[in-house]
Amino acid sequence: MQGVDDFVYLHLGEGLGCAVVGDGVVRRGHRGLVGEIAHLYTAGPDGQVMPFTEVFAALDLRRASSTAVDVPKLLEILEAPDAGAERVRVALAHAIGGVLSAALPFADPRTVVVGGPWGSRPRLIAALEEHPTRSPRSVPVTAAA
Repeated sequence: MQGVDDFVYLHLGEGLGCAVVGDGVVRRGHRGLVGEIAHLYTAGPDGQVMPFTEVFAALDLRRASSTAVDVPKLLEILEAPDAGAERVRVALAHAIGGVLSAALPFADPRTVVVGGPWGSRPRLIAALEEHPTRSPRSVPVTAAA
């Protein structure tokens, strides 16, 4: 993002990742684990608390015999017009919003950029834009270009 040197980048693909950029520098942390979000606890389907990666298992969105997100299946759901797909989209938005709610107070970014094979989809970004505005600090959410 040109001209912005304080942001959180959320990568949503087969794997889940996050980068924290402060003063134009990618923060790595003592052990290089800044942004390791897969096991961060968040809201799962039906409101139960679970690690972020387990949300995809609960929604049957993992590749067989793997912890990887089934991206083709997820893309179908993100584009489907039916109520079942909407339920999954809402569950994903709440889970991602929970991850962002944990990251925002620590990183204090100017904005959040969401990208990856399924992260920058317009329907998902629209759902995510609502979440940070519910917190005390409003942070804009934008799709990676």
